[in-house]
Amino acid sequence: MHCRKSRLLRLFTLIGIAVLFTIILVYLTHHVDHTGITQRRIGLTVFQSTNKTEDHLNFGENRLWIHTRPYQYLMNIEKVCAKSNVRDLFLIVLVLSRPDGFKRRHLVRTTWGSPKTVNGTEIRTVYILGGSNNTNTQQKLQEEQAQYGDLVQIDFRDSYDNLTVKTVMGLRWASTFCPRAKFVMKTDDDMFVNYMLLVQYLKDLTPQDQELLYAGSINGNLHPVRVAEYVSEKKWVVPVEEYPDEDYPPYCSGGAYVLSGRAAKSIYETSKTTPFFRMEDVFVGICANKTRIYPTDYIGFSSSWFAYSDCRFRFLITAHDSSVKNFIKNVWKRVNSERKPKKCPTKELLIEWYDYDDDYILYNVRQWENASYYYDYTL
Repeated sequence: MHCRKSRLLRLFTLIGIAVLFTIILVYLTHHVDHTGITQRRIGLTVFQSTNKTEDHLNFGENRLWIHTRPYQYLMNIEKVCAKSNVRDLFLIVLVLSRPDGFKRRHLVRTTWGSPKTVNGTEIRTVYILGGSNNTNTQQKLQEEQAQYGDLVQIDFRDSYDNLTVKTVMGLRWASTFCPRAKFVMKTDDDMFVNYMLLVQYLKDLTPQDQELLYAGSINGNLHPVRVAEYVSEKKWVVPVEEYPDEDYPPYCSGGAYVLSGRAAKSIYETSKTTPFFRMEDVFVGICANKTRIYPTDYIGFSSSWFAYSDCRFRFLITAHDSSVKNFIKNVWKRVNSERKPKKCPTKELLIEWYDYDDDYILYNVRQWENASYYYDYTL
């Protein structure tokens, strides 16, 4: 009798374990996306788990991939690049923005992102967003879309660790809905971009250099941070399991870079067979390197802040916004105003002395030996 009870107890235990395992397997299969974040979609809103333990990507042995599920558009503008709207599209600019970045997008729309035609070339600016779990934010986004019609929102969790997903989805959108665009730029809503200088730079390139263009401010000879020496470095720590190589390939800084239409499509296609890496600019560099698209460095591209000067912003295509109030508005106003001719220091000197104005630099240059060597051009 006792043996019979023991056998029954073991049987029920095994059945219970099997049922529990089946429940867990079904849950993981149907409810968790590639970032490990539980989601359900109601209308245009993506609702996500707030469990902080789910916010971290699980690398380990099974390295994750971006294209493990078909991302859907919560908002889209399919005809912005159609022939009926724009005949010969020269440049499409993808501005990465947060769902709640209303003020930033308004600032871009009313300053550097406002031109649609520059020197006879057509430009379109769109904003790439992830999902929001805030109903008020989503409602405001719908109103914003109705007014401006320039938002592309995709159903992934909008977070710093998902910048790679956001960038790749932006390239997917450009390749799908703007295949005629000659160039594709990726930038952020806290940047300043001078479309006039950008168009001129692109037009001055040879046809061969334009073909597979990947241009910006190059980061080279960089290595993964394995151990953080300072608290500020913690977010840059990359375990060997996440990235086993000792060096990163050369890549353009993520604040702003420009691709030819062909290069953008090639990098997007390569991302489908490239393991996920959370640093988006490095990931784009990895994909470009795999397809033998090599970055081009130009001094006019920067993701850093610079004090305004007429000489400096005569060649700076991109620069980062600052905490100075109305910095972008003032830069936009001054680059579009008439400026009096004067001598300028070299570009290299203007970059090195990034927080000084022209007059201060010129005053010091005049006292140097071979001072004329440090003069570049006249405005």
